[in-house]
Amino acid sequence: MAHVSIKSYGIFGIFYLYQTLDHIEPLRGWLQDLTGNAGKVQAFAQTWANVSNQLNRVGGVDAFAG
Repeated sequence: MAHVSIKSYGIFGIFYLYQTLDHIEPLRGWLQDLTGNAGKVQAFAQTWANVSNQLNRVGGVDAFAG
């Protein structure tokens, strides 16, 4: 029964943290500075995936195989 109450506190804690980050502007900006822009990160990842695919196509070798 204790695990249910601990789990409930965890859920409320996460909700409280989310609400705090969502409504206090400096915290939201700092978090975005720390984690980066998700769209830009995805774009860079896709660019490197394209480079890898092109290298595999041309050279027939996995560029990231080590």
